[in-house]
Amino acid sequence: MKKALILLLIAALVMGFCACEKDAGQNNGLKTLTEEESVSETESHTEPISEEITETETGAITETDIQPETETTSNVNTSAPVRTRYGEKFTFSATDINGKAVSSADFANAKLIMINMWEPWCGPCVGELSDLQRLYTNYKDKGFVLLGVFADNPDDAKSIVRQKGLTYPILNKTSGFDRFHTGYVPTTVFLDGEGYPLTSEPYVGSRDYSQWEQIVKSLL
Repeated sequence: MKKALILLLIAALVMGFCACEKDAGQNNGLKTLTEEESVSETESHTEPISEEITETETGAITETDIQPETETTSNVNTSAPVRTRYGEKFTFSATDINGKAVSSADFANAKLIMINMWEPWCGPCVGELSDLQRLYTNYKDKGFVLLGVFADNPDDAKSIVRQKGLTYPILNKTSGFDRFHTGYVPTTVFLDGEGYPLTSEPYVGSRDYSQWEQIVKSLL
């Protein structure tokens, strides 16, 4: 129990460095957990933990300095997923950052659709945008579609889009995207061209280019 509580605490701290939490009552229901703008998940690790375990049978028996296996507490999974359909088909209708109508039907010919939900006040979100633009540039001719989705501060979002030179579609969030709500941004999901999710859970937290590329290549 002691070990589990320690690991749970470390996991919560690690999440704070790569994602921002959504919490009702602040920033239109959103708040930032960290001042760090971007932290690579490859830096997340835990050290072996020594603890005392006491067992009582006919008498008290104490073992000290029990060395458990090293565990990674970050829930930022960088392993390549298997391309498998999960759950129901997802469709949406929205407008992009410039007010143009966009729907899931516009991407029916795509091999892979990546939806990255971010906010302009979230440091980890903004920190990975340049890597996402690079990913889009390198794979858009291979059937890859990248969509950014945000809800807050449209003026700030437009400024960031210009500063980062983003050319992939940036959409205004609609209620349909709540299906993938995790309580954190960035949250990222992958769909096939028909709109079926390809991983069992969304990806929570920011990643660098090589980590995203590994996932995209495995799903294309």
